[in-house]
Amino acid sequence: VADWDLAMAHEALARAQAANAMTAEATETLATARSLAAEIGDPQDRAVVDGELRREPWFGLTAG
Repeated sequence: VADWDLAMAHEALARAQAANAMTAEATETLATARSLAAEIGDPQDRAVVDGELRREPWFGLTAG
């Protein structure tokens, strides 16, 4: 498993939670995704994950 896999999995879960009005859970999962993204070693991989974290829709959450 690459370092970006876990960050992207959390991004997807946070987005699904947000879409289902699970705001508290989504906020926590998104924070974890951001933390994991910050630890990605390859700058290009980190840029891709950061781009996904900024991409809408976030269904009312503040993603950026």
